[in-house]
Amino acid sequence: MLPQKKSSILASWANLNARERPANQSQTKRLAKRVVVFPAMLPRLAILWVMLGGSVFAKEFSQADREWWAFLPVTKLAVPTVGTGWALNELDHFLARKLETQNLSPAKEADRRTLIRRLSFDLTGLPPS
Repeated sequence: MLPQKKSSILASWANLNARERPANQSQTKRLAKRVVVFPAMLPRLAILWVMLGGSVFAKEFSQADREWWAFLPVTKLAVPTVGTGWALNELDHFLARKLETQNLSPAKEADRRTLIRRLSFDLTGLPPS
């Protein structure tokens, strides 16, 4: 949590609709006395919070926490080669490989009536009438 002094600077900055750090302390102290925080100001408050040295996280993360998948950089996987001819794009190749490893095959393509019925359920939650 930020100290009171920095919190008042933060609030006055947001009230001024500023885009940069406040110019001087006296200006922000004077304006902080008449600051009201509205929900629309919260994104700007968050930016200034970080600019003034506030922590983004409630706690620092350990090295073990940083090894979790969400903290790892995104890597491009090699697209597997599969023997089936129905795979049209890269995602289909991954799905086909998984199906092959489990000795399964994809379902046949749905006919027009079935597709319309599925679409009706998806859009309205009701069967077509």
